[in-house]
Amino acid sequence: MARNSKIFIIIIISCFINFCVSFDAHAKAICKAPVFYKWKHDASYKQENREILKKIPQKLKEEKVRESYWGVIVAEGDKKEDAEKNLNYMLLEKQGDILSECKLEHESFSGCISSKYKKLKTDLESSSFIIRKQIEDSIKLDCENIVGDCQGVVKRDVLCEEIKEINPEEEETGDKSKNGKKGKKDNSKKGKK
Repeated sequence: MARNSKIFIIIIISCFINFCVSFDAHAKAICKAPVFYKWKHDASYKQENREILKKIPQKLKEEKVRESYWGVIVAEGDKKEDAEKNLNYMLLEKQGDILSECKLEHESFSGCISSKYKKLKTDLESSSFIIRKQIEDSIKLDCENIVGDCQGVVKRDVLCEEIKEINPEEEETGDKSKNGKKGKKDNSKKGKK
């Protein structure tokens, strides 16, 4: 009799622990935020602006800071606050990579030209002189329009949501009830035809 009561107590304690662990495992939060890098256009690379810059340097230097989309950062946590902290931490970790990408894209005029030439190498080799000149002019114009200085990284519109995970046991019962309903609907449709 004493042995049965010990087994009963062990079963009750294990059920209680299992309930507590499964209860905590169901709560989870996810936060997402789009990330942008800020950069300021450098108008001094434009041929037509070089003379203007000598006369009126302040006017062209007052251009607005632009933002370019980099991507979305997603972080998880047990609670909404934990997920937000993890998101901020991930942004700090990726900040160097994001700024490096910005610098590759915007801070090297000659790098911009050489990368575009590499991409269009086969087109340039097979083109006539007039078309090659037009391509070269468009490459130069594109690079003049995107060269500037990187200013920093910004996250926008952080969205967080708490998600309830479903137990595998609940999924099985949910699937059976769905299958049962589908079978009934299919049979009722067959009977109507």
